[in-house]
Amino acid sequence: EVDKYIEQLRNREASFVPIEIDRSAQEDDCVQIDWESSIDGEPIENGSGKDSDIELGKESFHPDIESAIVGMEVGESKTTEVTFENEPEGGEGATLATFNFTLKAITEKQLPELDDSFAKNHEYENYDQMYAEIWNDLVEEKKRLRRLEQQQEVTDQLIEAIDLEIPSSMVDQYVEQSIKNIEQQLKRDGQTAEEANINFETLPQELRESTIKQTKLNWIFDKIAENENISITDDELDLSVRSVARQQDRDPDKYLSLLRASNRLDSYRNELRYQKICDLLIESASEKQKLIIT
Repeated sequence: EVDKYIEQLRNREASFVPIEIDRSAQEDDCVQIDWESSIDGEPIENGSGKDSDIELGKESFHPDIESAIVGMEVGESKTTEVTFENEPEGGEGATLATFNFTLKAITEKQLPELDDSFAKNHEYENYDQMYAEIWNDLVEEKKRLRRLEQQQEVTDQLIEAIDLEIPSSMVDQYVEQSIKNIEQQLKRDGQTAEEANINFETLPQELRESTIKQTKLNWIFDKIAENENISITDDELDLSVRSVARQQDRDPDKYLSLLRASNRLDSYRNELRYQKICDLLIESASEKQKLIIT
């Protein structure tokens, strides 16, 4: 996985150099084109490009365009129509777009050498250090994702196991207010629900389910914290905030002051408590212990 990640970095820094070659474009060639697109004669927004580099067969561009480029000579122009299937929210049928493009050059893809110079461009001292740190980062990311999966598993099991009735009036009030907030935010942003990918037909039920789930979880976690005497001390809070600040290359004192001034320390403390309770739940689950929630 480290090699794959580094190869992705390498490809992002590739250069494409025009080459003198007496033939037409072939599959798997790298080419450079100028292009523009339109629908019913109207230009598509952000639908044009100059000196665009394409690797044929890699779907770095629309596959129909890539297929049309194969067989073209350098300097040749072509017009191709491409069909785009509409999303369900966008209506029925499909949209037909016209692409005009010119083959500027057949190019050679040149990748940077994997050496200390490449590593220094990515702010590492040398290539060995780069490889080792990327390996460590990928391992830590796997651990983080696994931890999130475990947290989701134990919280889902708790919510399913605890029979807690949430007043419908409270849920209705929260759902109603949440929908109003979303509508106001869309208005401020000048967006439609479709543009924001929001379905107001299904939203109330989705909000209702998430509200009930979160309310139950909050109650369960409060009970666990009370029974297991779990809290976050000021020293723990300070240590965590400073650690995060250093990871983000921020001044710890200024970051702490910012959280305090914006009244975010309490929510930060609650998040730390949440993580501590999740740690206990995961540990208890692995040891097949039972927590008493009353």
